[in-house]
Amino acid sequence: MTRRINKIVLIITSFTLFIIPLIFSYYDFVAVFEDPRLFTLHLSAILIIILSLWKLYYISLKDKTLFTRIKTWDLFTWGRKELHNWMIVIIVLYSIIYLFSAILSPITHVSIFGGDDARSGNNLYDYLSFLTILFTVIFYFNKFDKLLVLLYVLVTSAIIAATYGIAQYFGWDPIGKNTDQIRILASFGNTLNFSGYMVMAIPATIVLANMLFEKNKYLSILFIIGLGLEISGLWLSAGRGPWVGALFGMIIFFTVCSFTVSKKNILRYFIFMIIGILITVIISSIPTDRSDVSGRRILGITEQIQFPTGSQNSTDSTDIEGGISGRLSIWNSSIKIITQAKTPAQEPNYMSLLRVLFGVGPDMYVYSYPLTSSPSSKLSMVDHAHNYLLQTMVEVGLLGLLAILTLGLLIFITSIQLIAKIKNHFYNSRIAFISLGIISALGGKLVDIQAGVPRISDTTMMFALIGAIICINRLLVIKTNNETEIRDKIIPNKSESEYFSFGILLSSITITILLINLFFSWDIRRISASYYLASVVTDSSSTQLDKAVAWETAQEMAPERDSIIEPVFDAHVNVSLEQYSLGNIDIAINQMIYGRSLLLEYEKRDPYAIDIQIGLAKSATRLVEWGLTEYTDEMVYRYDKLARNFPGYPSLLGSAATALASVGLFEEAIIYADMAIETEKTTKPWSKAWYAKGASLASIGKINEGIEALNTATIKEPNDDGAILAHQTLSEIYAYLGEYDKSEKHAKLGDKSLFGGW
Repeated sequence: MTRRINKIVLIITSFTLFIIPLIFSYYDFVAVFEDPRLFTLHLSAILIIILSLWKLYYISLKDKTLFTRIKTWDLFTWGRKELHNWMIVIIVLYSIIYLFSAILSPITHVSIFGGDDARSGNNLYDYLSFLTILFTVIFYFNKFDKLLVLLYVLVTSAIIAATYGIAQYFGWDPIGKNTDQIRILASFGNTLNFSGYMVMAIPATIVLANMLFEKNKYLSILFIIGLGLEISGLWLSAGRGPWVGALFGMIIFFTVCSFTVSKKNILRYFIFMIIGILITVIISSIPTDRSDVSGRRILGITEQIQFPTGSQNSTDSTDIEGGISGRLSIWNSSIKIITQAKTPAQEPNYMSLLRVLFGVGPDMYVYSYPLTSSPSSKLSMVDHAHNYLLQTMVEVGLLGLLAILTLGLLIFITSIQLIAKIKNHFYNSRIAFISLGIISALGGKLVDIQAGVPRISDTTMMFALIGAIICINRLLVIKTNNETEIRDKIIPNKSESEYFSFGILLSSITITILLINLFFSWDIRRISASYYLASVVTDSSSTQLDKAVAWETAQEMAPERDSIIEPVFDAHVNVSLEQYSLGNIDIAINQMIYGRSLLLEYEKRDPYAIDIQIGLAKSATRLVEWGLTEYTDEMVYRYDKLARNFPGYPSLLGSAATALASVGLFEEAIIYADMAIETEKTTKPWSKAWYAKGASLASIGKINEGIEALNTATIKEPNDDGAILAHQTLSEIYAYLGEYDKSEKHAKLGDKSLFGGW
C-alpha cells in the first residue's frame, strides 16, 4: 500500500509541476486566467497531504516502534547530523512565522486565501501548497532516477512554453490571443514569469541533452533545438532581470562543471550553448513588429542605471516606470513600509513592533505600498516589491527575512558541500550531471527573483528545486556513508502503538474531511462561478440579457472575487446613467443604490481595495448630485478614506478636495488640495486640486487668493474638468464683484461638458 501511495504521489507531483506553467484559461474555459493553475496546485497539495497521512497510518500499523522513536526524537541531535536537516528546520520555522503573520494581518482572511485574482502566490493557502510540493520532492523523490524525472518535467514544459512564446512573437496565438503584446509571455500571463521559467530550464536542458547524447543522438538533437527555443524565448521576452538571472545561472553552471565533470563534457556543454545561441540569432533575425524590442532594452540598460546623488534634479518624475529606476523607487518605498510599520488599518501602538517582526501580512503589500510611495500621476497599483527579499521583509517581517536569509546561506553551503562530495566520490557520473542541472537551475532563479515578480507559474518549480537540493544531499549522505547505521534496540509497547495508530487514524479522517471541505467550499465554488460565467459569455447564442444574468449569478456564487464584482458594478452604473439621461430618475437611483450595495458587501471582506473604494466614493457623489443629500456624509467619508489610504495618488487627493469643497468642508478641502499641488514638481499639473483650493478660499472670504488659485487651475490643464469648473466659479465670483465682462468671459470658457467620466 505504501509503495502504491508513493507512486501515486510521484505521478501527482510530476503532473502538477509539468502542467502549472502551461495551463491557463484556454479558449476562455474559465473567466479568470489563473483559475486552472490555482485549482491544480491546491488540488494536488490536498491530495498529497491526504495520501501522506494515510500512508503514515499504514506504517504505524506495521511498525510498532514508530511511536517510541518519535517520542525519543531530539531536534538538536537530528539537526547536528547533517546540514540539510537544519534547512528543513528553517523552512518549518519560516512557515510558522508566515502563519503568525497571516493571523496578525489587517485582513486575516485575505492573507490566508488571497485578494486580487491576478495576484497569486503570496497568500498562506498558496504558500502551504508550495511547501507541500517542496516536502514531497524531499521525501518522495528519494532516488536519483526520480530527480531526473523532475529535470525532464522542467525541461519539457519549458520547451513547450518557449515554442508557444515564439509562435506569439510571429503573430500566431489562437489560444491566448496575445499577439498584440510587445513582449511575449507564452502561457504565463506575464513576461517576467515566462522568462524566469526559462532561467531554470536552460541549464537543465543542457544537462539532459548531454546525458542523452551517448544513448540517443536524435533525441539529444531535439533537446538541443529545445535549448535554442528556450534561449530565444528568454531573449524575445526582453526581461532584464531574467537575463541577469540566466547569466548568473550559467556562471554557476560552468563553475560547478569545472569541479564535477570532465573537460570533454564541459566542451560539449559549451557547444550546445553556442548552438542554442545561434538558433536564437536565426529566430530573432526574422523581421516582425517586435524585432527591435530586445535590442532596445539591452541598450537601454545604461540609461536605467542612475543612482540617486546629492545633485539629483528635484523635478525628476516619481511616476513608476519599468526598469531599474522604477524598481529603485519601489524598493525605497518598500523599506519605508516596514521601518514605519505602515498599514491602512487603525492599530494600537504595540502593533508597530509586531509589524516590524512579522510584517504587514501575506498579500498585504498592495495595501501598504500607497502609504509610503512617491507621488504618481497614474493610479499605478504596485502589488509586489519586485524583489523577493524585500517582499518577504514587508509581508512576513524581519523574522521572516532572517529565516529566508538563513535558508539562502544554508542552500549555498549545502551546494558547496555537494560539489565537494561529487568531486571526491561521483566525479563525471550520472549523479554529477543531475546535481549540476538542479544546482544551476535553482541558483539562476534565486538571482532572477531579486528583480522579478514570482507567481505560482514559476514559483512552484522553484520550491520543487529547493526540495531537490535537500533531497540530493540526503541521497549523497546515504551513498557516501560507509558505516551502517545501527539503531538502538527498541522494545515495542503494544498498547502505546495501538493508541498511536488510532490517533493517526482519527487525525487522518479529521484532516481529510477538513481539506475536502476547504477544497469544495473555496476552490470548487470559485472555479464553478468562473466556469459558468465563461460558458455563457463566450457562447455566441447568448443574448445580452443572458450575459448580464450570468455576471449577476457568478457574483452571487463567488461574491469575494474582485474580477467579477467590478464588471457587475460597472454594468449597473452604466444602466443608471443611461436611465437618468432618459429622465427615468427613480430607476437610475435604484440601479445606482443596488450597484453600491454590491460593493458594500465586498467591502466587508476587503475594506481597502482601491477600485472598490473609488466606486463607493463616486456612487455616493452621484447620488448627492441627484438630490439624495442623505449620502453627503457617506461621500465625505469615502473621499477622506481614499485620501488617507492613498496619499501618493494626487488624482485622488484632488477628487477628495473637490468633493469636500462641494459640501462646505473648505478647510479640509484646502489641506488635500495642497497635498496634491505639492506633488506637481514630480508628477503633473492638477487643475482639479487648484479648483478645489480656489473655490474653498473664495468661500471662506479669501476672494483674491481664491481667484488666483482658480486662474492657476485654468492655466495648468486648460481642457481638464478642473479648469472648466474653475471658469464657472470665476464667472460667479466676478458677477458677485460686479465685474460683468470678466464674468461673461469665464462663463463662455466654462460652457463645456465635463469629461471626467461618471
